[in-house]
Amino acid sequence: MISDFFKSFKLRSYSLYIMFGVATVLLFLKGMSSFITSSEFWSIFLSQHLLPFQDVWPSVFMKPIFHSVLALIHLLEFSDTNHIYFAKLLFTLNGIAQFFLVYFLLNQLFKKSSFLNLLLTAFLFLSPLILTHFDRIRSDQLALTVMLFYLYFIYSRPSVQFRYHFAFLMIFPLIGFKHIYFSILVLFFIPLKSTFDYFKTLSFFKRFIIILLFANALVWGIFLGIPSLSYFLAILRSDLNFRGPLVWLKTEWFFIYLSLIPFFIAPFRKYLKNKGLSILWKIQCVSLLIIVIHPQKFPFFIASFLPLIYLNGLFFIHYLKDTQLIPRRIFITTVVGMSFYNLYLAQKHYRILTTNQQQFETISALSKIITENNLTYLDGMGVLPTGKNVGCFVSPEDDLSNQACLQFIKAGTADAIIVTNRLMTLGFDFSTLGKYQYHAAGPNLFIHERIKKDLAIENTNWAPPILIFSSEQLN
Repeated sequence: MISDFFKSFKLRSYSLYIMFGVATVLLFLKGMSSFITSSEFWSIFLSQHLLPFQDVWPSVFMKPIFHSVLALIHLLEFSDTNHIYFAKLLFTLNGIAQFFLVYFLLNQLFKKSSFLNLLLTAFLFLSPLILTHFDRIRSDQLALTVMLFYLYFIYSRPSVQFRYHFAFLMIFPLIGFKHIYFSILVLFFIPLKSTFDYFKTLSFFKRFIIILLFANALVWGIFLGIPSLSYFLAILRSDLNFRGPLVWLKTEWFFIYLSLIPFFIAPFRKYLKNKGLSILWKIQCVSLLIIVIHPQKFPFFIASFLPLIYLNGLFFIHYLKDTQLIPRRIFITTVVGMSFYNLYLAQKHYRILTTNQQQFETISALSKIITENNLTYLDGMGVLPTGKNVGCFVSPEDDLSNQACLQFIKAGTADAIIVTNRLMTLGFDFSTLGKYQYHAAGPNLFIHERIKKDLAIENTNWAPPILIFSSEQLN
């Protein structure tokens, strides 16, 4: 009997490792091959201006930690394509880390259910929004990873000292100013009474240091946040953009029901209280409130809060298992069926099966013309991260930056113009570029006449940038 137990234990262990391996490989392949959006390209390019601390690029300081991660890649002196590959690799691994952190958190809370925890983690990642955004090169995803680590950190320790809570409070706004939302969530986990009692026991010198650190962090937070605050106030006057939440409600109703309805069940609330998880209900409610009040409700922003909102749905499944309220066969059939349905919705509404092959082929071809010939270029988004971008990013809410782009075009500032989907939103008639001494040199590529006569272009066989460099895959 003992030998049978060990054989069964080894079999379960091997199966668990195989499932982990399969999930990791699938997430890695999905992340590395997925379409790269225009704002991701801009972040990669913009990060090179962080380390020189150039005042002419104030937006890079809005997300200091996020841009610091990307800035390190610029020290390696990659080609344009390899540079973007490496950035894609880092944030694909960041998304895979989220998968592991959710599993570790569930395993910490429900120690004897390793297989179920892995299945629930996989089920969570079948959320259409999570599946399509876990690999994005965005500060939102980096902040989510830190938040999941924070949850695992505090639940894996019987008591957490204030200095650790304080460190996380400060980290989130430095990832990106808008991620102060996560700092608000951290406040729910700080035991105020014991914190004040601990503070009173400290010496005058230690209290002075803590207050000084807090004041310093506050001043720097305000300094870094002023540009973000002015932008935030500007977008408050714009469309509140409820399209993202409506599509979310339409495609993820099962996850939402599973996460919200259980709180009308008194025994489940008692179940959470007994396990010390009641506070996560507050986190869920506040996360939903943040999505409602934040002006720009883009899918990537909503996706960064979904694991926190859906965690209680996973807890409810554990509750159903422990109480045996639903027969196992019906339960498993429902979860598996809804998982496949989620994949269908994800492909229908978010196109989870996207590709970046054409993007990399075009970047390689354009890099040989522009970067290798040391030309300046303008495209409104920075698809050549090591090239000399004249420095304009087209944003629907940033009229100052958009006007600068138009001025650069009309003044003939850049040696080359790559017409991308984002650049087209300027409202400029690009058929009139000849009036500004730009001439076509390939699909959506225009070269200034001062350069074109001395430039030998051998290959112009690339996909039109206007179709493959945008906020979503168009072709």
